[in-house]
Amino acid sequence: PPPTLDLTHVTPIRYTIEEALKAVERRIEDFGRAASFRDLVADCDERIEVVVRFLALLELYRDGLVELQQGETFGEIRVEWQG
Repeated sequence: PPPTLDLTHVTPIRYTIEEALKAVERRIEDFGRAASFRDLVADCDERIEVVVRFLALLELYRDGLVELQQGETFGEIRVEWQG
């Protein structure tokens, strides 16, 4: 049989898109309807939270609730609430 991988030492991180959507909306309100992506993830403790918040932003963009702007490649992403 193939060797098994012991993952008992890995703590699962549970952070849902729904939680991220609420967090993004809350953070954007705190900044007055517009903020940088960096501002929106400043309170994240884990890298996975940043990733999930980015996915949440893409959903908000798809739904027309935020406008995203980036002045240059790999530059700061500006998020403006449209909803």
